[in-house]
Amino acid sequence: MQNTQKPDMRVLLGFWVVICIVLAARTVFTGSSVPFFADTDDAMRMVVVQDFLNGQNWFDHTQYRLNTPFGADIHWSRLVDMPLAALVWLLQPLFGDTALIIVGWIWPLFLLLVLLYLSARLTTYLVGPEGLLPAMVLPVLSATVLVEFAPGRVDHHNVQIVLVLALLYATVRAWENPKWAGLAGIVAATSLAIGTEALPQIITAVAAFGLFYVVDPDRGKTARWFGLSFGAATLLHLLIYLPIQKWNPAACDALSLVYVSAAVGVGVVFVVLSLVALGHWFTRLMLGAVLGFSMIGGLLLFFPQCLSGPYGAIDPWLVENWLSKIIEAKPV
Repeated sequence: MQNTQKPDMRVLLGFWVVICIVLAARTVFTGSSVPFFADTDDAMRMVVVQDFLNGQNWFDHTQYRLNTPFGADIHWSRLVDMPLAALVWLLQPLFGDTALIIVGWIWPLFLLLVLLYLSARLTTYLVGPEGLLPAMVLPVLSATVLVEFAPGRVDHHNVQIVLVLALLYATVRAWENPKWAGLAGIVAATSLAIGTEALPQIITAVAAFGLFYVVDPDRGKTARWFGLSFGAATLLHLLIYLPIQKWNPAACDALSLVYVSAAVGVGVVFVVLSLVALGHWFTRLMLGAVLGFSMIGGLLLFFPQCLSGPYGAIDPWLVENWLSKIIEAKPV
């Protein structure tokens, strides 16, 4: 039985306050030379939030400041816009346009607290209370964390990091309690809806739940919980993201019928596996492999445009001169 003791929140909050002071000091001292929303994606996110608050339709993902006067369709998720817009809406009557800056401070530092809490819960669950200190210190030694959770970072990458850690925690807990598998499926679907950058981690979680069944057939219901919640939540997110009449053509670089079909396919495969009683682990592994690769083959048959990757449809000149220089868009 794993340790279910919760981490000491006084220690956690105290450490978080110290890190917030460090990040705030760095932001203040570099403020004269570096814009607060230093990354163009952060600045554009706040522009999108302002447009949404000013009445732009929920399903209208056109950014009219790009490719003027026609505008350009961007595939950013409203799931990230919502909390930012809510905070701006609450603070704007008191602080005017300064509310955008205040929210730029609040949001990433709040997400840092969530990150530290999840790290502490996961580590103390695996190794006990003595794991609390490294669970807090090691994340903030990461250059990625220092960048993505600094004030002004309001793009979706910090949200993705938090969701991936939540997916890891839920997957680990699911070994003993199948209901955690349902939560893992919802988190995986939400991460996918926000951006496809987390696909490697989501695929790893899918493989992990498949191996649950291979190692112990009694845990087939755990895989079933994950598959059903992953498929249903991904479909729900597509309904939230786009009206049904805009589901075609299927996109490879954003939530679309491609990924909904894959998620539903995972659910179908895991349901079938959970209903088939096979005695030997190798037989279960082979059955899972046959069903899994059959599903992948079906996806490639119906969506061959994704064979060239998420960005295969982009103009070659843009790939060479623009996309190749974006770190998070680089292939594995």
